[in-house]
Amino acid sequence: MHTVSLLSLTLKTLSVSSLQQGEYIKYNSNSGFVEDSKQCRHTPQAFSHFTFERSGHELIVVDIQGVGDLYTDPQIHTMDGV
Repeated sequence: MHTVSLLSLTLKTLSVSSLQQGEYIKYNSNSGFVEDSKQCRHTPQAFSHFTFERSGHELIVVDIQGVGDLYTDPQIHTMDGV
């Protein structure tokens, strides 16, 4: 359970996630960075590749980061930029 106290009524949107225990790793980025160390999980790169192939090369999910297979704040890039 999370308790959030708002200090300002001007806040329109709020995103809350649970604390992730463990090593937080950035697996890939918006600009082409790919973590390729041997001890790094391959799931994030496989997921990015899957989204690209499954969408017919129209979009790709990148900027995957998190702990284990719990990822936060991914970005979706599209061919048309929309």
